[in-house]
Amino acid sequence: MAAAGEVEKEMMRTSIGRLFNQETVTFDELFERYVNRVKIHIKPSYLQSQRAVYTRYIQTFFVNADINRLTSEHIRDFQESLTEERDLSNNTNNKTLIELKLILDIAVEEKVIVENPCVGVKKLKIERNKMEFYTPDEFHAFTKLIHLPEEFDCYVLFSLLSPLAYGWANSAR
Repeated sequence: MAAAGEVEKEMMRTSIGRLFNQETVTFDELFERYVNRVKIHIKPSYLQSQRAVYTRYIQTFFVNADINRLTSEHIRDFQESLTEERDLSNNTNNKTLIELKLILDIAVEEKVIVENPCVGVKKLKIERNKMEFYTPDEFHAFTKLIHLPEEFDCYVLFSLLSPLAYGWANSAR
């Protein structure tokens, strides 16, 4: 019985090899396989966005790539080209890399490649802008410029919309 199981496993591997000829699988084919799997689970607008990212960035870089020979170094080169040649933000660069990883995950699942070369490539750091608020004194000086009662609506609006006003009001209690 064990021998029959081994023969069955070997037949499956051979069958998959014939079904997906590894020498002829292109990025376009992988992307279409990815789309076919996810199109029922995602919004059409999101799929359209993914197609645009694929066509604009991934396809142009990997158009003649041999998928079987891709390494993490190639992925880092792609990442660098997005930043330097395309002048993409780190956030957009990271999102593009996520899409590439999803496409190459299909190649792994279908045994076109053994390992996804995106694994181990680190995301680029995203600089977060620190939000600045009024100090309590600045907010108080600002609200003194509003002349009541004719500009009472402005006073109420700024008091409600200012995050500092909320924090200042709570700390004054």
